Amino acid sequence: MNLKTKLKVLKALNDIFVSPDTKYQISEDEYNKLKTACVMDPANVCQIESKSKLGKSLLKDFVMNDNEIKPVKLDYEAQKNDLVSSSTYSLDYLNKIINIFYLFKADVPRIKISVKNDYPMTLENDDIKIILAPRVDND
Repeated sequence: MNLKTKLKVLKALNDIFVSPDTKYQISEDEYNKLKTACVMDPANVCQIESKSKLGKSLLKDFVMNDNEIKPVKLDYEAQKNDLVSSSTYSLDYLNKIINIFYLFKADVPRIKISVKNDYPMTLENDDIKIILAPRVDND
């Protein structure tokens, strides 16, 4: 990834995941010890996890030292019945997330999308995995 593309990806990430103040940023040594980097957006709606060295390097500026976020394990096993999965997601978040994936490659990006009824959606490529929580009705 060239520098210009990397800066575009960082700007797109910053639209969702806010960079912490300098005093809350993780040290280089602590960051290098992490197996994977994981960041949650301020509204706790969207999480991003690194899957490669490139993904981890892109998330360095967003990881805070006061609360390490653990990757979420989700199960997308097929439902036993024949119901159609239905969940509602924020288009604002989806647009921002899709734009991040478009920046990884100049051609059409290949991403894996996993969904399940009333369950978080995951979108991933070889470098990052983003988890987006479904919208919840306030009934």
